[in-house]
Amino acid sequence: MAALFWLIGGIVLIAAEMLSGDFFLLMVGVGGLAGAGAEAAFGNTIVSAAVFAVVSIGLVTFARPWLKHRLHPVLVHTNADALIGRKAVGGPAMPGFGHVL
Repeated sequence: MAALFWLIGGIVLIAAEMLSGDFFLLMVGVGGLAGAGAEAAFGNTIVSAAVFAVVSIGLVTFARPWLKHRLHPVLVHTNADALIGRKAVGGPAMPGFGHVL
């Protein structure tokens, strides 16, 4: 019966991930599914809680940053935003421009 609770919790967390898009709930949901598998295999709640914790922490620590990097690439600045902080070379002064009226 406890495996069913782990399974429902994992599925609910994975479904809730669709609202957040941050991959945290997905990783914890997969940990819940792993806890359900451990509960079904061993029948010991302590073992399933340990499996849940190890899998969730491992996925949040290692898989989540990799997924975020792959699916949310770094924003590349273009046009004027790309020129901020760079050196510029001025051209010759043009007559009639550059003075205050």
